[in-house]
Amino acid sequence: RAYALKGENGKSAAEYEKLVAPDPKDPARTLIHPIYHFRLAALCEKMGRRDRARAEYECFLAAWKDADPARPEVEDARARLKALRP
Repeated sequence: RAYALKGENGKSAAEYEKLVAPDPKDPARTLIHPIYHFRLAALCEKMGRRDRARAEYECFLAAWKDADPARPEVEDARARLKALRP
């Protein structure tokens, strides 16, 4: 998030990509928080990577399919995904 706040979207996206795709051989693997997919999707959208943004929004919404629909991230992701569809 610090990179994104500094306007370095490419570096920020690279860090989020590491978080959402950990090395399966790494013994320190952890669960992936769905919000990382949402943040990566927003960054990809800003950078013009529409296909990747769409995929990340879909992943986020699939992971939070039972989340409270009033959460702002869920509503935002649905709206953005709808706007990104061809």
